[in-house]
Amino acid sequence: MSYDAVNSALDAYLQNFLNVMDVAWEGTAYTPQAGRPYLSPRLAAYTRTPAGLGEGTLMVETGSYAINVNWPVGQGKAPPSLTASALVAYFNRHVTLTLSTGRTLTIEGSSAMPASEANGWLTVPVMVRWLSDEIEPG
Repeated sequence: MSYDAVNSALDAYLQNFLNVMDVAWEGTAYTPQAGRPYLSPRLAAYTRTPAGLGEGTLMVETGSYAINVNWPVGQGKAPPSLTASALVAYFNRHVTLTLSTGRTLTIEGSSAMPASEANGWLTVPVMVRWLSDEIEPG
C-alpha cells in the first residue's frame, strides 16, 4: 500500500459525498470565495508497522484523514456543525474502500472536533481514522 493510494481512495470517497460545497484539494490552488463555505481535506497521518518479525510478516497500516469544514464567520455554528455531523455519518465505521493497489482500507470511525475561528472562518475539523493491512512480500 502507499500513501498516494490511501489518499486517492479517501479523496474519491469524499468526492462522492459532495454536492454543492467547494473543496480545497491538497496540492491544488484554491482561493476561498467570500461567504461561500468549503472543505479542505488531507491525509493527516500514515503509519506502517510490522505486526511480527521476519519475512512475510503482516504489515499494519493506520492513519487519519482530516477534513476541515470551513464556514464564513457570522453564519452561526449550526451550518458547519451539521456538515461535520454529515461527514461523520458518511465516514462511518466499517466503510471499506478498495485502493488502486487492490488492497482494502477500512474506516475505524470518525468524529468532529471542537471548532476554531481565524481570519473570518469558523473551522470544524473532522478526523477519520482508518486501518489496512497486507502481507509484506518475503
